[in-house]
Amino acid sequence: MFSKNPPLRRSDQDPIGSAAYNYKGWREQFVLAALRITCIAGMAFIAFLYSTGSITDHILFFGLYVVLLRITIVPISHNIRAYTLLAINFGIGVNILLARGPWVNGSLFLLIFVVLSALLFDNWIDVFALIASTATTVTIALLQQLGSYEFTNISTPFTTITDWGIYITNFLVAGISIAIAIRLFKNEFIKGVQQTQTTLNTLAYERRQLEERVQERTEELETRTTQLRFSTTVARTVAEIQNISDLMDTATKLTSEQFGYYHVGLYLLDESKKNAFLQAASSTTGKQLVGQGFRIEPDRRNAVHLVVEQNRSHIASDINDANFIREANFPLTRSRMMLPLAVSPL
Repeated sequence: MFSKNPPLRRSDQDPIGSAAYNYKGWREQFVLAALRITCIAGMAFIAFLYSTGSITDHILFFGLYVVLLRITIVPISHNIRAYTLLAINFGIGVNILLARGPWVNGSLFLLIFVVLSALLFDNWIDVFALIASTATTVTIALLQQLGSYEFTNISTPFTTITDWGIYITNFLVAGISIAIAIRLFKNEFIKGVQQTQTTLNTLAYERRQLEERVQERTEELETRTTQLRFSTTVARTVAEIQNISDLMDTATKLTSEQFGYYHVGLYLLDESKKNAFLQAASSTTGKQLVGQGFRIEPDRRNAVHLVVEQNRSHIASDINDANFIREANFPLTRSRMMLPLAVSPL
């Protein structure tokens, strides 16, 4: 009889590794790239305004350029860079409207303001940007038409309410179309990223399962190879022993040591096969029971009885096995294997 405490199965709780697309990281890189491009373009823009713009334009754009350089070079958070970039585009667009009205394409900067809001933020920031741009443009138009405000550039052509209406309508159509297109693109993009990530996670999980199965098979082969080597060692050692008593003691001892069983017992039947006697054991408890015998009765639920009656091996464990029978002498036993040994007469 071989008894052993099998190790508990370890549940795999390691998370599946993934390489999710870093949308936030992309935004941060995009803002930084946009700021660097704007810094380069801003130098040419300021040079152009130096000869054509007013003092107010010089002060405004030079101040904005200093701020632009600062947020581009100095390490700061993504939100500060993004909001500053939005504010710069919004400020330039409003300044063009205040200086020249609808006759110079200030809506270009306001549209960039809307586009960047849609790309760099969620939570309907692009809608607020569109509303803010439209409300500012309408306010400037009303003040100008009511005579409460005059364009700072004296060369600006005469502007009517129709001019403003066409300008605002074109801006709204372009802004709404761009905002909707970007929102749909973002939704489809995120959906595609999620589907791709799900596929990658599935592949990673299947690969992990395959690696685990290969590892299990490898361990099984190694275990079987080790057991065969141990069996050969035990058989070779036992074959050299002539004394029957020493042979049984050595067999149980080596089997226990080589295979890692905490108890190995060897029973012998009498000639009538009605009584079994424990002849050798490897454990301390088993050695105390050596010489103890009991009758083989068909109606008794004992593993030894089953092996003797059926003349075949018996393997059972306490894990979902109704055939496992606990013994008071070996309370720690969680699995048991019993093998019938037959000696052919010469």
